[in-house]
Amino acid sequence: MDIITVLSFAIFIATVVTIVMAAISYAAFKIRDWRRPNGQRESPRGQDPGADDTLFFRKYVLPVEESQDHETRP
Repeated sequence: MDIITVLSFAIFIATVVTIVMAAISYAAFKIRDWRRPNGQRESPRGQDPGADDTLFFRKYVLPVEESQDHETRP
């Protein structure tokens, strides 16, 4: 076999496997969400589902600096 044929076949198989795994994971997510009773739909920390509370990340807010050059900027 030519090297181009082997590489294109490997890329094709990797693409197909990725799409299949994405479909399986989406189906597993939907099945898990479907099996959960309505009363248990909470955020991972236990607050209301609509609360803006993240599990891993915190929003970074730049500190406000009081300086004199605010008036000189156009």
